[in-house]
Amino acid sequence: MRPPLLALLAAFACAPEPPGPLPPPSAPAVAPAPSVPAPPPAAPSVAAPSGHVATDSPPDEPIAPIGVPACDAYITEYTACEPLLKHEIASGHRRYPRNEAARLRYLHDEVKDPGLADACKHMLEQLRPHCQPGQPVTAP
Repeated sequence: MRPPLLALLAAFACAPEPPGPLPPPSAPAVAPAPSVPAPPPAAPSVAAPSGHVATDSPPDEPIAPIGVPACDAYITEYTACEPLLKHEIASGHRRYPRNEAARLRYLHDEVKDPGLADACKHMLEQLRPHCQPGQPVTAP
């Protein structure tokens, strides 16, 4: 059976009209990306728990004083002893001198550790025997 023609015309007449062209948007929905990439974030200047730290000074610059004479003497000797400590540093048992200085500077400036001078004296006493050529170097 064929549908009556009148029913077909009524169905098409009641159907909604297809939408026409949309008006152009007044502003883009998403801002365009900048043409210049953002600079990378700055590295922290305090020692991480692993002892690795990024500093702002180049490696050939002398290490800045910590502000505690015993700690300054310890870092000076630790830096001079670095060639003998390189295996301990590479194995993670010691820090690089610049990182050790950053750790001590943090303890002095931020934590304000009252026993820091005594600790540096003790570390210096432990370091001295290991910084003589021909002596086995072991971690404290």
